[in-house]
Amino acid sequence: MADSVIESLWDFLCGCPLLADYTMQVNFRSDDIDCAGIVEDSTEVLQTYLCGSELKAMHASLFLGSLSDDDLRRIQTSAFLDDLRRWFLNVQELPALPEYRPAQDIRMDGAVPFEYEKDGKKCTYQMSITLEYIEERNVC
Repeated sequence: MADSVIESLWDFLCGCPLLADYTMQVNFRSDDIDCAGIVEDSTEVLQTYLCGSELKAMHASLFLGSLSDDDLRRIQTSAFLDDLRRWFLNVQELPALPEYRPAQDIRMDGAVPFEYEKDGKKCTYQMSITLEYIEERNVC
């Protein structure tokens, strides 16, 4: 089992068949075309329960690097992103988080071009991912 929530998300994404051709990195992404990086953006408390446990949402960005930006490739990339959204919607098992942090939900909120190379021929895409989980604290 992973030691942190971001590592659990990394493990989960490594199991996605659509991302099988990418080398997945945490809090980093190299410029190689076949690299992806998952970066934690923020974590917020959505609800606090009487026993002290909290429903939290970790927001993360998944970066897929150096996809071509010509018209044909943009259409193919859009289809790939639609498939990835569907994968998130139909996922049967949530990420296995560290002890006392059961996952509640995961979703891909959006995908946008993030960074174009100087020549404008390649683009890095950013996908927003939200992972909701309970951080259990039994203080009652």
